[in-house]
Amino acid sequence: MLPILLATLTLNQAVVVSAPNLSPPERKAVAMLVEEVEKRSGIRWTITATWPAAAQPVIVVTPAASLGQFRGRYAGEPAAAAGPEGYRIWVERGGAAPAVFVVGND
Repeated sequence: MLPILLATLTLNQAVVVSAPNLSPPERKAVAMLVEEVEKRSGIRWTITATWPAAAQPVIVVTPAASLGQFRGRYAGEPAAAAGPEGYRIWVERGGAAPAVFVVGND
């Protein structure tokens, strides 16, 4: 049996970063994420197109084609999920604050 490692990830002060050139459906998906988190937790994340200057947690929501502009100090990423509806979610802890990446194939 493999050991289970649990780590705490605090996102109540996080900012959502997404590409500035998102299509209307993509912008709506990002807005829905923020709205649903607020409904369930009472936490309202700010949405921006630029990485914050302060060391705060970041949630990157972007199509795979725009990922390069958000990689910054982070080098790795998991393999792409197959198909146009595929997506990847991973956490990077290499910077001053954690970054959660949500990357869709389309």
